[in-house]
This record gives sequence, C-alpha cells and structure tokens, in this order.
Amino acid sequence: MAEGRGAARRAGRPTVLLGISASIAAFKAAGLASALTKAGVTVQAVMTPRATDFIAPLTLEALTGNPCPVENIPSGPGSAMEHIDLARAADLVLVAPASADVIGRIANGLADDLLTTAILACTCPVLIAPAMNTHMFANPAVQANLTRLTGLGYEVLAPDSGRLACGDVGPGRMPDEQVLVARVLKRLGLPADPVEPCPDGAAAADGGLDRLDPSGTEAPAPAGGTARADGSVGECPGDPAPVDGPAGPAEVPSEPGPPPQGDGDLAGLRVLVTAGATIERIDPVRYITNHSTGRMGFALAKAARDRGAHVTLVAGSTASPPPEMDRVVRVESAEQMFEAVTGQAQEADVVIMAAAVADYRPRHVAEQKIKKDDGPAVLELERTRDILAWLGEHRRPGQTLCGFSMETTELVENSRRKLERKGVDLIVANDLSTPGAGFGGDTNVVTIITPAGQTQLPLAGKREVADQVLSAIVQARSGR
Repeated sequence: MAEGRGAARRAGRPTVLLGISASIAAFKAAGLASALTKAGVTVQAVMTPRATDFIAPLTLEALTGNPCPVENIPSGPGSAMEHIDLARAADLVLVAPASADVIGRIANGLADDLLTTAILACTCPVLIAPAMNTHMFANPAVQANLTRLTGLGYEVLAPDSGRLACGDVGPGRMPDEQVLVARVLKRLGLPADPVEPCPDGAAAADGGLDRLDPSGTEAPAPAGGTARADGSVGECPGDPAPVDGPAGPAEVPSEPGPPPQGDGDLAGLRVLVTAGATIERIDPVRYITNHSTGRMGFALAKAARDRGAHVTLVAGSTASPPPEMDRVVRVESAEQMFEAVTGQAQEADVVIMAAAVADYRPRHVAEQKIKKDDGPAVLELERTRDILAWLGEHRRPGQTLCGFSMETTELVENSRRKLERKGVDLIVANDLSTPGAGFGGDTNVVTIITPAGQTQLPLAGKREVADQVLSAIVQARSGR
C-alpha cells in the first residue's frame, strides 16, 4: 500500500471500505463517514474520479483520518498493488452512493478504477446503496444489474423514496445514514450504538456534517430489500425494519428523553402517536409496504413531548430509529399496529394516527419463497382492520382523535368524508401531487380539516407542521 495510507486496521476496530461514486448524493458521504467513525469503525474512503465533482477528497480525509484515493491508475511506491491492499484490509465494503454506472460495472465484472478493482479483489461482504433518478432506477437494465448483483452475493439495499433533487417523486434516494450505519454494524457483528473516540487524525464532526440535507432531496424509507420501480412491493435480501424484533408488538427500552415541559400547552396530557409504514408479508422474502419514513410521526411525537405531554410512540417500519419517548412500541404489520394502538388508546387523552397503515394484506402468506417457475402468481388480498374507525367507535369521554389522509385527487372532499365517517376531531390531509408534500422529505404541505372548517398550511418543515397540528388539537380540546 502507498506510503502514508492509514487504512491498516487499528486495534479492535474493523475496517469499512467506503466507496463513493458520482451521484448527487455523494455529499452525504461526509455524514456517513463521520457516523461510521463515531460508531467504532475504521473508515477507508475511496472515490471514483467523477465523484470529486460533488465532494472533495479532503473532506473525507479529515473525517476518517485516512487519505482518500481517487486515482484511476495510482502512482507512487507500492501503488501497483494498492487495490489488493485495500481489499485485504477491508472487513466490509459499502458503496454509498452507488450510481447506475458503478452498479453496472460491478455487476459485470468491469474494473477500470481503484474502487472497482478493489471490489473485484474483495472477499468480504459488499453492500450496495443505489442512488439515482427514479426512472433510471426503474430502467430494466439497472434492475437487471441489481438482480445480477444479488445473485452474485452482493447485498443491495433498497433506495428510499420521495421527492428527488431533479423534482421527480419515487424511489432513488440513498438510504438514510442511520439506516446504513445500523446495517453495517449488524453485518460486522457490532452493537448498534457503540461510543468510541475518533481515531488519531480523524476530525470529530460537530454535527454540521450530519445535517447535510437542507432541501430534503434525499430522505429515507424502509430499510432492506430491493425495491421495485414503484417501491410498493419488493424482495428483501436484507431484513425490512423492524423484522429483527419479535413477531408481535414489542416495547423498545430506551433512556428517557428530555423531560416534559411543565408549562407547555400539553402539560400532563397523555399523547399516543403512530408513525411509519406497515409491512404485510407475501412470503419469507417479499412484502407489501409504502413510502412512509416515519418522519412526520416522529416530528409530532417530539413536538408533543416538548410541549409537556407524556408520549407513547407506536412505530412501524421507519427509516431511522425512533426518538426517545416515555414509551416506544415497535410493530411490523397492520394487525400488530391495531393491537398496540387499541391496547394503549384507553389511557390516552390525544391519539394522533400519523402512520401509513396498509388497507390490505395477503389473505395467505406462503411459508416458502414463491418461485418464478411456479407460473403466474395471483395475490389475493383482504382488508385489514380499520384502526381509526375503531378509535372513533370506542373513544372515551374527553379524548381527541386526529387522523391523517393521503390523497391524489379531491383532497378536501375525500378527507372530510373520512373525518365524518370515522368520527374523529381532525384530519390532516396530504396531497401527494403537491411539490414538497408527502413521504420522505423534510417538508410537508397539509390541510387541517375539522367539523368547523379547514386550514391550508403553506409549505413548511415537518417540525413546524407538527406544531401547527398540535395547536389545532389544543384548540379543538378547548372548544368542547
């Protein structure tokens, strides 16, 4: 290896070769490298030449304490074997972001730069995190390359869905750094939350680099799996969150978060919030889900906590770990969500159903993977239990119910019918076709609908939207 290379494994610290290719998401590699380093991993970054158009190698060098090579043909003492040395030193390879070009080259054994030659020489696990335009991701050639990678033993992580930098909406975002770090640590057999000092020579990030997503152009969705073009049904070579947990609702132990503010307008109230997507199994490796990331639900839970409430959070599949609350319950399916919510609802003064719960599930779940050579597949679906309707029918006196709706047409009319039909106090309506609204991003555009009228909010950050929703809930309670 070239003189001065610091990628040799430090005592007790596994080495991750972080490959960065030419994608708009390359700027997020800085936060990812910092997070991996803080998690107790030695990070050796390697960039493709065009990746330097998006992020400077010096940034990665400062965060990891290791030089970041980009040379197509390295030069210098010992450099002729540098790709071999990099491969030998790596305990795991993570390519994030992985552009369509680098995916195609790896899938077909092409190696014309330092990153791809090192990957070709690796014998350790290799994780691929695609990041590209949604139409590029859906292209049959790209899908064929991803399928080929999976067949060759690479682990392909599903891209997140939402509004992309180009303005398109759909799958294609690089997964959230917390999702990637958790997957890396799991593959390395490390605990999910180790706290270790940065290695010698590595800069300790002050948090600024961990917040490199001001526009919401790249945001998360459920981890694990190779998403189809529409992101709704996928195969999962990895585990979809939260599959690692028990089969039923499971309370997640956590350290207490910031104490409720005693003088807030929700002081002393018990608030139940749901967040994230549900997962409905088709067979052991396939499932039906949606694009929800849990961000809106998490923002509501944190805002309620900061305004003095005692918060219980029921979270389905989410892109990042849930924030610390008085109680956190993790679930997977709509039925588990039903059990968790109905079990907690009678204690709650306010229930906010922000989770995107499946309306349908497979009537029969196959015990073994359904093979392609079994012929045409017919998936018979059945309705799941309507949690919000159940809450409306069984609400206790003084309880306030808030539901969410996602529409593509007749937003107000459909949402008002939902409010009346289910007997709730508020519906927060999202129009998926509105720029800046919907799943995945840091912003939202909603209309708050009550029996008395409706209020359309302008484009705002999800925390600001959460506070507006909570203020509407406070107003609804005071009007009784």
